[in-house]
Amino acid sequence: MKSPAMESMLAPIKRLVHESAEEFQGALVKHEVVLLAHKLKREAAEKSARRKLSKDPKADIGTDLLTAPPDAPVQKRYLSSDSSVEALGELLRQNPDGILVHRDEIMSLLKWLDREDNAAARGFYLTAWNGDSGYTFDRIGRGLNLHIPALCLSLLGSTQPGRLAGYVRTALHGGAADDGLLQRFGLLVWPDMNGQWREVDRPPHDLARTRSRQIFRRLASLDAREIGAEANEDGPPILRFDPDALVLFRQWRGNLEQRLRSDELHPAMESHLAKYRKLVPALALLCHLVDTGQGQVDVQATQRALGWADYLESHAQRVYAAVTLPEVAAAKAILRRIRKGDLISPFSGWQVWRPGWSGLDNRPTVQDALDLLVEYGWLNAERQSSKATGGRPSTKYHAHPLVTDRVE
Repeated sequence: MKSPAMESMLAPIKRLVHESAEEFQGALVKHEVVLLAHKLKREAAEKSARRKLSKDPKADIGTDLLTAPPDAPVQKRYLSSDSSVEALGELLRQNPDGILVHRDEIMSLLKWLDREDNAAARGFYLTAWNGDSGYTFDRIGRGLNLHIPALCLSLLGSTQPGRLAGYVRTALHGGAADDGLLQRFGLLVWPDMNGQWREVDRPPHDLARTRSRQIFRRLASLDAREIGAEANEDGPPILRFDPDALVLFRQWRGNLEQRLRSDELHPAMESHLAKYRKLVPALALLCHLVDTGQGQVDVQATQRALGWADYLESHAQRVYAAVTLPEVAAAKAILRRIRKGDLISPFSGWQVWRPGWSGLDNRPTVQDALDLLVEYGWLNAERQSSKATGGRPSTKYHAHPLVTDRVE
């Protein structure tokens, strides 16, 4: 049920998109009137210039023809779902505050970016994560020096846990995707599903929904100067931590830097947590703005951001477990297959890896997972000698009765 949840979350943004489209249509109608008036004035000016020249070939007619056509209206964009990199670049030129790219199935975009012929597009997305880096397009047919002062994209999407785990394994084992793009998804969340289902049918919390819409609307029209942001010659305006919040952030970052240098983290997690240097200040700023904060970012917003960081790290560990603890992820997949009836006791190891199920297509990992399940008592290994089988020694696995009742 990921899509309905995502649609509910996107509702305030889509409301802004709808209102912007209506405003743009009205502006287009007005522009057509102004453009027609300019055309008529231009034609009259040309006739006047011809009359002047007929009387005096040296007459100055420049001022009669200098009127430029009115600029076409530009639609305020908040959201894009399927755009080429070139189109996104043009959207960002027209919307310098940035936009949200939403893909309901994010894996299709990630795999598209993995292709070698899309290396330039991948670089575009990698740069857009910074939020303040300039970018210039030089393309024959589209124009030269098409500059974006601050390339800023938010990327949002969802996928199934199994597909994400498979992508993580592929991306972080020396593949083309091992360049930090995955680690830039700072808000990764891994869902927990239990064996119980309960219908919940109740209306939304009206006050919370109204407040969220108000927050989205206020942030959409935010003026950096009105909230006390400092001018920044190197990029967009900035807000700083207040002194107490800065002390708190520096203490947190000091601990983070020690962890990153401890050699105790898997390289994937190390790379992911290194991006928290930006994630925590960004979350603190958002919390500050949501609470209608003015001026410097305060301690309360910073504490909330640090709480988010702890929560998000726990989910990141779940995501990267496909690489850091592959046998654990495979063990859980085996238990799920037993519970679904795909594996009937007793079964052999080849019956687990041969079907090529997601997360169970690597023979050594499957064997490690089976050994782990035996060690913890979820499976019982029955060793059969070569005499009994008439060939090589084999192992049959019997599932514990609790497997069908509980899957960890």
